[in-house]
Amino acid sequence: MSEEDGNRRIPIIIGGYEAQAIAIQLEGLTPPRPLTHDLFMNFAKSLPYRNPGCQYI
Repeated sequence: MSEEDGNRRIPIIIGGYEAQAIAIQLEGLTPPRPLTHDLFMNFAKSLPYRNPGCQYI
């Protein structure tokens, strides 16, 4: 992720399990327990601010 009008960047690196959790969510499947993606989305949605450049699905 990088700034639109700047030089700063934040690397976002995900592993195989995280990629699988995201794919499950994108395919509309419901896993038997919360996966990494679910936990992160709950965390992101609980923050008091929103980034208009991100989609909160």
